[in-house]
Amino acid sequence: YASRGTRNTRNSNDGFYRDTSLPPMVTLSTLSDGSMRGEVTLGLAGLPTTTTMQSFNASLRKQGDTVRPELYADFTIATENVSQTAELYIAAKSGTNWYFHNGTTWLRVVDPLQGFPASYRGTLASSHSVKFLSGVDVGTLGQLTLFAGYGIDNLDMLQNNRYKTIGMLN
Repeated sequence: YASRGTRNTRNSNDGFYRDTSLPPMVTLSTLSDGSMRGEVTLGLAGLPTTTTMQSFNASLRKQGDTVRPELYADFTIATENVSQTAELYIAAKSGTNWYFHNGTTWLRVVDPLQGFPASYRGTLASSHSVKFLSGVDVGTLGQLTLFAGYGIDNLDMLQNNRYKTIGMLN
């Protein structure tokens, strides 16, 4: 500040400090190296009260044989999203490897952030049941963490954290 010359703004007319009887908008703290850090909390007005896709519920359902079960991801779609066009996703993670179900088979995807296949594309009903495993000895699969999610596309699902763990297979 010394290089700026004579001070021309006082706290009383500073847009960040305003009235000194009110809590400051900028919280200052001194760091261990002697530098200062300022933190500002901002509020935004005029944003929509709803997002494009609302919350959802998804669960894992097993049917049939315990060794070779049929596995389903059962989605309950938020009322606000019924009749919208979207995609449903089912994923499995084993160690550091990701696999996505495209509605027919599993595909290994090296980088999920670069895109992956949807299990379903189309108009959302109030509920969906997607079979993603049948006739496979689950004992040979190793440990899998299963995920389900939905969104306009996979980027929308990831950015809005619209996915959840639905179960584990050992």
